Amino acid sequence: MPEFAGKPACTCLAAWLPVFEATIGRSPRWFQLIGDAPASAGFHKGGGSADCEPLTIDEIRTARNMGAAAWYRPWAGNYHTHMRLNGCPHNTIAQPQVADLNAGRDGTGPLYDNAGAPDNGPRDGVQWPLRTWRQGIDWAKEQDMPSPKDWTAEDWAVVQEKLAKPLVKAIWDAAVDKAGTAARAALRKAGEKAK
Repeated sequence: MPEFAGKPACTCLAAWLPVFEATIGRSPRWFQLIGDAPASAGFHKGGGSADCEPLTIDEIRTARNMGAAAWYRPWAGNYHTHMRLNGCPHNTIAQPQVADLNAGRDGTGPLYDNAGAPDNGPRDGVQWPLRTWRQGIDWAKEQDMPSPKDWTAEDWAVVQEKLAKPLVKAIWDAAVDKAGTAARAALRKAGEKAK
C-alpha cells in the first residue's frame, strides 16, 4: 500500500498530495489519510479522503481547483481541513461529499444523512463543478511560475525593487552584528571609497 507523510494512502492521494503541497509551497501536518477515526464515520476507509491542519482560504481554494472537495472544519476539539478527491474510486461512501460541495453545501449531509449546512469555504475563483483530481494535477502544473532563467526584464525589476534593498540591509545588519562596530566603520569607509 502506498504511503504519504508516513501514513497509508490510496494511489490517488499518493499522486495528488505531493502536487498539492508543491502548489501551495508547504507541507501541512496530515492527521488522517486512510484511517478509521470514529468521528470520520467511515469516510476515510479505503482512501480518497484526507484530514490536515487548518488550511488558509487560498489553500482551500487551490485544493478545490485541484479537484478536492475541501472544507475547514471548526469542530470543537477537532479543528482541521477535510478533503475528498473528486473521481477517486476508493471508498465510495465519501464520494457524495463532492456533489454536496458542487451544490453549495459543507459535505456533512452525507455524513449525517441530511442536506448539510451551507458551504463555509471559498466559492469565488473555483471552477464549478469541481475538476477530477487528475484534471486538478494538470491544472496545478499549468500554474507554475516560469523559472528565473525565463524571467523578463520586468520580472527582474520587480525582484530588485521588492527584495534587493531588504536583502542588502539584512546582510549588512548580520555583518554588523557579528563583527561589531569596528566592522561597521570599515564597511562604511570601503563604501565611501567605492563611490
